[in-house]
Amino acid sequence: MSLATLKAKVEQLLNYAKTYKEIRTMQRAYYGVNEPKTIWLLDTSKITDFSYCFMNSKVKDIYGLNTSSGEQFSFMFIYNDELESIHSVLDFSKAKNATKPFNGCRSLKNIRFKPNSIFLNAMFADSDKLTDESTQSIIDGLADLTGQASQTLSLHKDVGAMLTDEQKAAITAKNWNLVY
Repeated sequence: MSLATLKAKVEQLLNYAKTYKEIRTMQRAYYGVNEPKTIWLLDTSKITDFSYCFMNSKVKDIYGLNTSSGEQFSFMFIYNDELESIHSVLDFSKAKNATKPFNGCRSLKNIRFKPNSIFLNAMFADSDKLTDESTQSIIDGLADLTGQASQTLSLHKDVGAMLTDEQKAAITAKNWNLVY
């Protein structure tokens, strides 16, 4: 490789790195993707728009997803019926819009949320495979909305039937409606 070619490649990489640091959206980034089944994301800590990001995809496992700056989560995973695990702690605390991000996630088992970070309706009505740990993380993720307009947590009927009285009390104590 000539010095000029090497210099051009280094410049190209530096430009890519600069551009990558300025990216703020992942809207439709993996929309309809069938492969790979496992996604390892780079730094997503500055992404504000995750709308439709994994809609209709066949991604099964996601690693490295940092949603701490996320504001838009609408339809983020909708109809990803093969998604089983998100191996990151999701943070929805800055969400301005989160319309049906998990609808159609029929294989979802493992999900974790930052405590007190969910302020908008949370819908897991299609997710009948959630582990007990995931269900508890969702409950812990619900923000305390006492004195504010209530929101609704929708769970699959089988998951809702497994809730303890203590879990139900914790949900309603935070001014959330529970539907299953």
